Parts: sequence; C-alpha cells; structure tokens
Amino acid sequence: MRERARAATLVCCLQPVNQSAGHSFLFFLCRAPHAENGINERPIMNAASTPAGAAASNKQHMQEVMAELAKGNGKPFADSMADDFRWTIPGNTSWSRTYEGKQAVISELLQPLFAQFATRYTNTAHRIIAEGDMVVIECQGHVTTKAGKAYNNSYCYVCRMEGGQLKELMEYLDTALVSTALEAPPVAA
Repeated sequence: MRERARAATLVCCLQPVNQSAGHSFLFFLCRAPHAENGINERPIMNAASTPAGAAASNKQHMQEVMAELAKGNGKPFADSMADDFRWTIPGNTSWSRTYEGKQAVISELLQPLFAQFATRYTNTAHRIIAEGDMVVIECQGHVTTKAGKAYNNSYCYVCRMEGGQLKELMEYLDTALVSTALEAPPVAA
C-alpha cells in the first residue's frame, strides 16, 4: 500500500506571558500537519531557542545581574558563571591574563581584587547589547581601595552565554588606572 505524503504547515503562535514589567508574548513555531481529524499542533521551537529569542533572554538575564551589581550585590554575577567559565583581561597589567574555570576566577581574580577594596564595589551598566549568544555590557565601576585611591574604572564586557550562564567574558578596561590604583595580585600557585 502506497502511503500518501502529508503536507505540513508552519504556524506562528503567540502565547501571553504575565511578567512584572507588563505583558509580553512567548513566540513559538508549531508544525501543523494536516490530518483527517483536523490540525495537530505541537511546538517545535520557542523564542529562547531562536537567535533573536536567545539574545533577548541573555540580555534580560544580564540586565538583572547588572541591576544587582549596581546595588553592590555580586552574588548573582558569580552565580551566573558556568563551572568552566573563562574570564580574560587583555593588556600588560599584572592582572592581565585568562582565568580558566569558575573557581580560578573567584580565587585568583575576584577574591584578591576585592580584598583591596575599602568600600562596597558597585558597577552600573549604561548599555547592554545582545546578539545570539553574545552580550556586550558598557559599565562603570565605583569603589575606594584600602590605600585610599578611587578605582572608578570604565568597562566593556564582551560575554558569551550558554544555557543562561556566562561561559566567557572579555573585559576591556582602563589599564592605566589598574596600574596606578591597584596592587599586583598574588602569584598564582
């Protein structure tokens, strides 16, 4: 018996989602094969799985993380790091290198850095741009070191996201300010 090929139609569906900032819609595509008993819809991709949806989701996530960092709460930032996270600071400063893995980032970069601060560190995002799995954040840090120096650096973070977590971060910053305001980090073992 010869089987007849079934025609399929892609249907765009909008599902309302209640969010605290107002109503928005979750977009997904459905494959709707024609059948004798009507159309049988099933989702084949949601907004987060599309490049535009991933970008919007990643941007929103980093907006939330940076909003907390602006208040001095760095926990959401650290919680966003994947276990195999990589943080690179280019340049020729004593802090410039690639820190491989979340534990190395925390123990070799963040802990020695924050040990030099006398006041609570804040970092305010001025612009966040996202495309696909990439998020770029232009931001301004504010803190005073224990030596009494202002360390108010300007940053551009170029982040790669995967599964809602930070996988890579390239940190562009004022390297002259790093050299004048910060002590060198301890030598990694």
